[in-house]
Amino acid sequence: MQREDIMIKSEGIMKKLMLIILALLWQIAAAAAETLTASVDSTEVPMGEVFNLNLSYDGKNGASLQPDLSVLQDDFSIYSTSSSSQISYVNGQSSELRDWDIGLLPKHEGNITIPAVSAGKYKSQPLQIKVLPQGTAAAAGKAQNKVKNDNQLAEANKFSVDLAINLQQPYVQQEVNAVLTIKDKIGLQLTSEPQFVNAENWIIKPLQKPVIKQQNGETEIKFYYAMFPQKSGKQDLPAAKINGFYMGFDQAANHPLLHQGVNSLFQLMNVDFDEMFGTQKPVELYTKVQTIEVLPAAAEYGAKWWLPSDEVKVKALWNEKKPLFKVGETVARQIIILASGVAETQLPEISFQDDENFKVYPENPELEAKIFDGRVIAQSVTRVVYIPQKGGEQILPEIRVPWYNVKTKKVETAVIPAEK
Repeated sequence: MQREDIMIKSEGIMKKLMLIILALLWQIAAAAAETLTASVDSTEVPMGEVFNLNLSYDGKNGASLQPDLSVLQDDFSIYSTSSSSQISYVNGQSSELRDWDIGLLPKHEGNITIPAVSAGKYKSQPLQIKVLPQGTAAAAGKAQNKVKNDNQLAEANKFSVDLAINLQQPYVQQEVNAVLTIKDKIGLQLTSEPQFVNAENWIIKPLQKPVIKQQNGETEIKFYYAMFPQKSGKQDLPAAKINGFYMGFDQAANHPLLHQGVNSLFQLMNVDFDEMFGTQKPVELYTKVQTIEVLPAAAEYGAKWWLPSDEVKVKALWNEKKPLFKVGETVARQIIILASGVAETQLPEISFQDDENFKVYPENPELEAKIFDGRVIAQSVTRVVYIPQKGGEQILPEIRVPWYNVKTKKVETAVIPAEK
């Protein structure tokens, strides 16, 4: 009897052990099923182009999870983030599939490791990508049929940006003419006007509307600017920043409808098949950093207000053709300064003084910049009111505006002659 009791107890213990083992195995399997995996839409990314990092969680605790993206910021700028989730129920058990899509913009070229990203107690695996030079066609471009072989593919650039200037040693505040050229082979669409970064020491003005040319499958866009350095010494030229997108034709090329000949039907309907099934690929491009030597104001220039130009004119216009001067009554005229190749804020302020003959009341000058023949023409208009203090013949003194001729390297003076 005792032996039977022992056997019964042993069987009970074994059953309990089996249940404990099964519970542990179930917990281990459940924990193993909860995963955070990382993937990218391309392992080769040209500099300046945004690629997508996907983090996918499969488990039961996705609602409370939030990935820590700070580990990415050493090598990437975070361009965009979005998330989605899907909950399913099987045999009374719920599970959640949660995805995070992170648009990343590389900060430098070369082989880069995307580090493991943590979300709660879960961690993704690290990934490797290669960042190519800006505008380079990645290997995925083979699907676009843009080139015929690997050698051509290696040499093919999707787009390029360049900023060219006409002066390498301008004087401080002198106009530097710049041309920003964008060349594109795959349908780059700009989402905004080009912007300049690190331009704190510069005044920049557009000179004309962009010029667009298309030839041999390439689009060329030229933007024209006047740039005025505000500090002397070695200065970095502001980099032009271009934001846009192009259509990812590789996805369209692999669409199953394409293999069924439907593309021909779309062509008959005058519909772009690639644009309909492609995806937008964001682009953020920068021109290369250039350093120039900005010369200080010429040592022989003794005037208080530095004015570097290739032509300066001054003139006076009376409000009436033949003003009649009477003691105690006001007479007004406009003093106008025109200067080529400077910003309007660089025009000098003319000093007016009362004398025994006139009380003088100048108003604040009205400043304006006009574009003429691809140059900036700065204009200052100052309205001046004169009140004669005594009768008889009086003389208004001359007005002198010194300026520095950047062509002849000489100091010159624009003059409004004295007037009776």
